[in-house]
Amino acid sequence: MRFLRSKYFRFGLGVLIACISLYLALRNISVADFQASLSRAEWKWVGLALFSVAVNILAKIIRWQVLIGRGPARVGFARLLMANLAGQALNALYPARVGDLGRAYAAGENGSQRAFLLGTIALEKIVDLLSYGLLVLLVLLLMPLPAWLNQSFYVLIAGAVLLAAGALILSHNRAWGGRFLAWFQERRPRWVPERVTVFIQAAFASLDVLRSGWDLFRISFWSAVVWAVAVWTNYLVIRALDIRFDGWAGDVPAIFLAPCLVLVGLTVGISVPSVPGRIGIYEYICVLALAVFGVPQAPAFVYGVLLHSIVFIPTTLAGLASLVILGWPSNQAKLLQMMDRAEG
Repeated sequence: MRFLRSKYFRFGLGVLIACISLYLALRNISVADFQASLSRAEWKWVGLALFSVAVNILAKIIRWQVLIGRGPARVGFARLLMANLAGQALNALYPARVGDLGRAYAAGENGSQRAFLLGTIALEKIVDLLSYGLLVLLVLLLMPLPAWLNQSFYVLIAGAVLLAAGALILSHNRAWGGRFLAWFQERRPRWVPERVTVFIQAAFASLDVLRSGWDLFRISFWSAVVWAVAVWTNYLVIRALDIRFDGWAGDVPAIFLAPCLVLVGLTVGISVPSVPGRIGIYEYICVLALAVFGVPQAPAFVYGVLLHSIVFIPTTLAGLASLVILGWPSNQAKLLQMMDRAEG
């Protein structure tokens, strides 16, 4: 069991999954088919897709600012942007998904600030789960989900609703949080540092933003922008490759449904263990999603490669630059230690 939980096993499993995914995505595709599909790319649409990715990142930063509100961690926009990009780079390149820990570490100046920021990031994940659930429900209303997207979505949606309800209840009943802290302080084991209580209190403070109706509206608005722009990016890459949906016979045009289904699949797929960059899994999910609409394998694979490159390469390069600006060389040992603990 200890070996199964080790980073070496997870990395090996990720390599295996990536290799199988690449094989499945590439089989029956010749070099000529790949070149023919790629040669149809219109680079003006690629440029618009790159711009769309930038808008998506900016919308996420604005939403994070709203979540932070007037809390103890007052962080400037530029630092939040660099911390977010650094977190994305860590998630993309490191086998364990420690980017969220990394961006809280990079944006905060001390332990209590970082605990507060981690609380806001946890809220962000809950909001994204709810947004994802709404997207899945929208797709379900317009078309049946393919077999490889099973009923686990209902469990996911139910979990997101319960987490959101719990966060709202705790935000409006701070006394419960206070009683929990008092109980924890009384029963805290000796080996647990006393400052852990301060960290938990700071994390609870991140829920205060949910008490404001105006802030809830702004969080909802910017979350809608984040997800709508992500769908728009998928659509722009379809236009860039001039992908046709001749095999689709549904009532709703595939040009509107395909970008949504791709996003639904990718959101689940990128959580699967894989090699850095999610190479293989990303492309295979695009092949599966577009196959629902009758798109041949070669153009669907080229679509996955192009979309992956547009989303992954610029943000990762910007994230690595942000790590250097934020002090990656001097803090390398601390960050690596934090990553190892997260994996354990």
